[in-house]
Amino acid sequence: MHVKDAGIPKTKKTPTNHEFSTPKVIKCSLALRSKVNIVAKGLLFKKTGPEEKVHNIPLGEHNGVKCSLALTLKSNIVAKGLVFKNTRPQEKINDIPLGEANYRVQIDTVIKPGLLLPVPVGDLRFVKDAWHSFVAWPKEFVIIISTM
Repeated sequence: MHVKDAGIPKTKKTPTNHEFSTPKVIKCSLALRSKVNIVAKGLLFKKTGPEEKVHNIPLGEHNGVKCSLALTLKSNIVAKGLVFKNTRPQEKINDIPLGEANYRVQIDTVIKPGLLLPVPVGDLRFVKDAWHSFVAWPKEFVIIISTM
């Protein structure tokens, strides 16, 4: 005899923590080399972890740390943003390898917009061009503000 045939309700499986944490989905536009060059529209899944995979490749650590970005001297702060220290030299930003001497950074606040980027790429030549973009920045001029 089957349980449902006896009129006894089946017990529900207790959800695991993973099943409770559904990712937050946000509509987004995807741009290439410039924020105005929209090439696709899609969905952004906010809750992803380093163990999750895209095309069978692990996403890896992707948490940024607040930082100040300097040029020439550490006292010459030109921007603020996030540094992603868990990157590999062979990772690319706009098809250019990051290299051993650079971190991947995201610029959130521009302080000195007219200065040239230390590693210009594509349409991103000046600090102001890199606002809300990922760029390579020399490790020696990335100053950690906090570990968030």
